Amino acid sequence: MFGTCIGKPNAVTPNVLSSKPTPTEIFGNSWQLDSDGNYWLFWKTNTTHITFETHVKTKGYVGFGLSSNGKMFPSDVVVGWVDSTGSTYFKDCHTEGHYSPIVDVSQDWMLLQGLEDTFGTVLKFVRKLDTCDDKDYQITDNTIKVIYSYHPDDPASFDALPWHGANRRGAKSLMLLSAVKANDYQLPPDAEQFDILHNNVRLFFICI
Repeated sequence: MFGTCIGKPNAVTPNVLSSKPTPTEIFGNSWQLDSDGNYWLFWKTNTTHITFETHVKTKGYVGFGLSSNGKMFPSDVVVGWVDSTGSTYFKDCHTEGHYSPIVDVSQDWMLLQGLEDTFGTVLKFVRKLDTCDDKDYQITDNTIKVIYSYHPDDPASFDALPWHGANRRGAKSLMLLSAVKANDYQLPPDAEQFDILHNNVRLFFICI
């Protein structure tokens, strides 16, 4: 159980949101995926497609995907990076175990833009909500588990991705087809956060 309470239940360190990078265009939705603000996701949808843009504080490779269980495999993922010459590498992949993602035969995630800026690496890509590919995750109105990873270095190839490490990965449950403006709510300066753990059940509530 997880709670955020406006008041002073205990003396703890307030939760401070990291600086939000600027996307390349206006997106209706955004979310800070990790607690440190190193990985930001922007996205927009229409009736047939969804467009993602990731901003990651790294000059190495970036991984992003959709998972049925919130784990790194089995999952529908993309991997991309921008090298020192400005060339972008990007592939639609899937994962089956504790080894490098497998490049899909059908490339259904399409790269729109890749670049490096002062924040890090930016990748913008699009795909159909339903690609009819059994290696791809169908995007519906339900809550979807988004997974992410990144590494400080560019890999030699898609077949030789170095392990991202335990602290450069994670998962977040999002409703991608619903209007979500993440992290827009700012807690008052006297707000403090406390954690309550009970039987591995996590709940979110705000008390005033």
